Amino acid sequence: MNNARPLLWRYFFCCSFFVLASCSDESQTNIKNNQKGIAVAFVDQSLISQDELDGAVDELLNKQPFIDESIINKVLQGLITRRAIRLTAEKTLDTKILSDIETDVASYREKRLVKAYLNKHAKVSTASNDAIEKYYQEHIEQFKGKSYKQFEVVSIDSSVSHKEALELLKLIRNDDNWQKSVVKLQKLGKRVKFRHGRVKGAKLHPKLETIILSRQQDFTELALLNGRSYLIKVTSMRSTRKLGDVRQSIQKLLDTLQFQQAVRSIEKNILQKFTIKYP
Repeated sequence: MNNARPLLWRYFFCCSFFVLASCSDESQTNIKNNQKGIAVAFVDQSLISQDELDGAVDELLNKQPFIDESIINKVLQGLITRRAIRLTAEKTLDTKILSDIETDVASYREKRLVKAYLNKHAKVSTASNDAIEKYYQEHIEQFKGKSYKQFEVVSIDSSVSHKEALELLKLIRNDDNWQKSVVKLQKLGKRVKFRHGRVKGAKLHPKLETIILSRQQDFTELALLNGRSYLIKVTSMRSTRKLGDVRQSIQKLLDTLQFQQAVRSIEKNILQKFTIKYP
C-alpha cells in the first residue's frame, strides 16, 4: 500500500480541490475536524473519508499489483455510487428488512469486538519442544500411517541335514529376536542366514514369495524349498510419522488448547462481574 499512498494524495489534492472550493469556510472547518476523517467526497450530507477510500484501494491491491490515479478515481466513484444506493435503501426498504440488517450488523460488530478483546487479553506462550515431544509420545497412535506387511526369514544352507536344520529353526523360533539368534549361531559356525523387510517390493525366492503373498493373516511357519529349510514370519505393521513431520501441527494444536483455556478463564472472570437473568 506504501506505493499507492502518493497516488492517493495526488488524486485527493487534484480531484478534491473543486469540492473544497465550493464549501464555505465553516464547512471546510467541519471537514477537517470531522471524527470520520478527512473527506474525499460527500453524497448529500454523508461523508466518504480518505480512510474509506484507502481501505477500498487496499482491497483492490490484493487483486492487482499496480493502481494508478484513474483506477483510484473509479474506486471513489464506486464508493459514491454505493453510498447513494445505501441512503436510498435506508429511505425506501421495508422496516423488517432494515431491522434484520441492523441485527446482522450488530452481531458482526459484537463478534469483532469479542475477537479483538480475546486476542489482546488471552495471552499464551508458544508450546515448548518438551511439551511437543511429550504430546507426541503420549498420543503416538494418532500419528500412525498406512499399514504394511513385514517379513522375517531365516534360512539354513542345503548342506545342513534336514534334522539339524529343523532343530536350529525351532531354537530360533522360540527366541523373540530372530536376528540375534542367527548372529549367535553364525559365530558358532552354523550356516544360517537372516533377512527381513517389507513384503512389498522385496525380491524373494518365487516359491517363498508365493507362500507369503497367499496368506491374508499374520503367520509363522517352517518350509522346505529346493532342499533348503526356512523359518518364515509375516507381521502386519503400521508406519509411524516422525516427530519432525508433525511438529508444526502439534505445536498449532497445543497453542490452540492453551488459547482456549485462557479464553475460558477470561469468560469466567468477566461473567462474575455481570448479573445474568433469563425472562
